[in-house]
Amino acid sequence: MSQRLSSLAATVTAPAVVVRRTSKPERETIVLVEGGKPALRVMGPDTGYRRMEIPKEWLADDGPSDFEVVSVLALDEIPEEGLYTRKQLQGRGWTDKMIREYLGDPDGEIYHSLDRPTYLKPAKAWAKARVHREEQARGLGDTLEKNLVRREKAAAKRQKKNAEKQAAAATAKAEKDRMAELRRWLGYVEDKAKEGYLYERGVAELRRHHVEQFPDLAARLDAAVGQAKALHHENELHRWLGYVEEKAETGYVYGKGVSKLRALGVGECPDLKARLDAAIRRAGEVNAANRKARADEMAAAGQEQIFLWDRDRDGMDLPRAGQVFRHRDRILKVLERSKGRYYGEDALSFGGTDDATWQFRLTVVIASDTEAAPVLEREGARKRLAELRSELGRIFEDIQTGGESPGSHDAPVSPEGTHVDDPFNPQNNYGGGRWFVLGDDWTWAVRNNGADGDAWALNNVRTGGAGAIGWRVPADLPTQQRISAIADECERLRVVVRY
Repeated sequence: MSQRLSSLAATVTAPAVVVRRTSKPERETIVLVEGGKPALRVMGPDTGYRRMEIPKEWLADDGPSDFEVVSVLALDEIPEEGLYTRKQLQGRGWTDKMIREYLGDPDGEIYHSLDRPTYLKPAKAWAKARVHREEQARGLGDTLEKNLVRREKAAAKRQKKNAEKQAAAATAKAEKDRMAELRRWLGYVEDKAKEGYLYERGVAELRRHHVEQFPDLAARLDAAVGQAKALHHENELHRWLGYVEEKAETGYVYGKGVSKLRALGVGECPDLKARLDAAIRRAGEVNAANRKARADEMAAAGQEQIFLWDRDRDGMDLPRAGQVFRHRDRILKVLERSKGRYYGEDALSFGGTDDATWQFRLTVVIASDTEAAPVLEREGARKRLAELRSELGRIFEDIQTGGESPGSHDAPVSPEGTHVDDPFNPQNNYGGGRWFVLGDDWTWAVRNNGADGDAWALNNVRTGGAGAIGWRVPADLPTQQRISAIADECERLRVVVRY
């Protein structure tokens, strides 16, 4: 008949019982009994027991009352010494054969789980005192020690074998994972290669995983790379050819596109080469037609176009819109100037030079008389300046060849009179230039001779620097007046030329 655990334990004289709740017949529990009362714990590690707690609610006055004794563990020595399970005996060197022959039937059973009743399987146990007596009586010390050594060697061998199996399994798994990675990245590369795109990251990952160690995968990779490059090359040819053909319809030869196509080897593809040649011809035809139409339109408006070359893209040396300039035998006014077009090394083929590689298109008209007057005035001023330069040079040479050169390097002279610079080669701070000194008694022609490398020993005129070479002739008023007049006229003409 079922009853409470506390009252049930009072009727048991054995040190341990196996009880079961009738409400849960599948669950049996070992209960240690101390002084007729159920203990809350089994014996500790010193006795060979696993610690097992009895639920406290089982002991409460209002706790469950459906316990019944299943079996009694007749182990009188449990409280003092405890039990050895089969596994513990094997740990001491006992074999199954020795257990059967020397110990016989177990002294009891031990349940090692209270939390998982479905797996309650009791472990056979033998009293420690009886085990110790058998070991002493039969002199099993050496045998047990040898058994332990054999057991340890067997365990080490099993451990080594297991470690080898685990290492082999890990290696196999790593190799399997590596192969999966290789196939995954190779799939990406092959998919992109069909679009003409070389997937550089995928190739790098395959190299990192040493795809070359797998000839079949390496061959697939090489094929994919070759396919990607071939398709990319073909796509690039068609792409740039499309640009050139599109520009050709506007009358423009797309130089960059043509260069790209040539660099890509368009000449090795007869059909594409024929299309390129046709596009270049088409650009020329459209351009010629456009120019003719534009020329006719401009002719009706009295305008025309000319093409000039310059050395930089800004055309700093060329006239801009609104400016008037001479072009060959005509004076023209600029209405519009295009942006510069760069021809580079091809400039010579289109009328440029090695230095002038930028072409500009100027829309011009014939300048009116009023508009042309400043240009004509500047041209006249330049011509007059050239005449005055020649005249002043002759005067200087006449004084130099017909005059005397007093003084010396050790005893230089200081000409007295009005200092008049040669307007075409004035005195400078670097020991160069020439000038006239117009005095009451003498007219001097002086050439500065104080630059580095000049023969200073020839100097006879003091300058405040290294000195100069001077020649003098007797003063001639008309000549002096002419020198002054030329200097004044040059100053005025330079203002005209400058503007």
